[in-house]
Amino acid sequence: MSTLLLDRNAVKSLIEMLDVINVLDEASWMCGEGKGKMSAKTHLSLEHGDFRAMPATLPGCEGVKWVDVHPENPYRGLLSM
Repeated sequence: MSTLLLDRNAVKSLIEMLDVINVLDEASWMCGEGKGKMSAKTHLSLEHGDFRAMPATLPGCEGVKWVDVHPENPYRGLLSM
């Protein structure tokens, strides 16, 4: 098994933002009703930023949102997102 990495353009070609918003809204309601679980964010500090992991589960699916935060990137000529 290998990992599939998708860039911004690939993701945009596969999903619509309105669909994402609707799914997140539904997931929030499900968590509020006790049907899902979310743990606290986990942070891994780095020299110039950090990584954050936000795992969650709902009936029939699990996932992790990974975020990397590097606030100095724009000043270094790198993308900030």
